[in-house]
Amino acid sequence: MNMDNIDIEEFEGYLQINKAELDEELIQQPTLFYKISHELELMLSQRDKAKQHMDVIYAQLDGDYRAEFDEAEEKYTEPVIKNLILTDKEHQASVDDYNKWNEKARVLASLKDAFSQRSYMLRDLVSLTVANYYERESITVGSNQEQDMKYSKRKAKINEKRQTRKRVRGK
Repeated sequence: MNMDNIDIEEFEGYLQINKAELDEELIQQPTLFYKISHELELMLSQRDKAKQHMDVIYAQLDGDYRAEFDEAEEKYTEPVIKNLILTDKEHQASVDDYNKWNEKARVLASLKDAFSQRSYMLRDLVSLTVANYYERESITVGSNQEQDMKYSKRKAKINEKRQTRKRVRGK
């Protein structure tokens, strides 16, 4: 999906984080976030222009239809005028244009949120790397086995002492 200046699918691909190249990911993040933010602002501006144009069309059609009824000396109600405007092809085209820009802005807003989330994840991954989390994980497996053995030995000693007490009490 291409949104004029930005390729959404390309930027969706940038959301993936390569843990082996965190330094490069950190360097790219601000630039990518800026591009998305900038493009979002442009889309929001276009959407706002489309909304303003839609409102102008609505107002012009409102005036035109009222003038037609007044010239023909016919009575009209607000719902009649509103229905004529809403079914007018020019108004429908302006609504379609507004909806198109609004959809683009929403997609970019979602992408911006995702890149913001990516920023937090990068920070957390860097913290884990600095704390040697990934290296300790392989050591921890051995330590757990060692701790299990110590636990088993302690448990056996406690059971042995219990048995000794039972024998002493039993006499």
